[in-house]
Amino acid sequence: MRKLLWCVVLVVLLVVASALAAEKTWESQPGEFKGQTITVLITDPHSAVVESWKPEWEALTGAKVEMVVVPYASLYDKMMTDFITGTGAYDLICWPSTWAGDVMGGGWVLPLEDLMEEYGYPDWDDVVPAIKLIVSWGGKVYALPYDGDCHMLYYRKDAL
Repeated sequence: MRKLLWCVVLVVLLVVASALAAEKTWESQPGEFKGQTITVLITDPHSAVVESWKPEWEALTGAKVEMVVVPYASLYDKMMTDFITGTGAYDLICWPSTWAGDVMGGGWVLPLEDLMEEYGYPDWDDVVPAIKLIVSWGGKVYALPYDGDCHMLYYRKDAL
């Protein structure tokens, strides 16, 4: 349970550091996590985004980021196996919103409201309301949005 709590804390801290929009900044606590390692379970192409944040985040916090990049087809099984067995192999997991019921509804992660209030992030006025719903379950926020799962659809009117 402690590792799961750290996972939630580190998710918030990763987003806060990358956004640089929080009321509290890493400049006030440089190197606070020196010597620690965060293990991220993620798929491509999302891993490229985390890789791009990694050097700055490591410099600001002192912690190292270890990426475990798996094919999308393996992500669910790896994630759920970790949850069910309680091994705590991953500190941060980037999962698709379609698994919200299994992850958030299954009680595998903790709500983030207290941490979001403490760090002043995110400003929900800057987020489309439907996107907040994607990271919420039962009226509580369990994750932070980073891509919105937005997709484009084009069609030919004359073909309808």
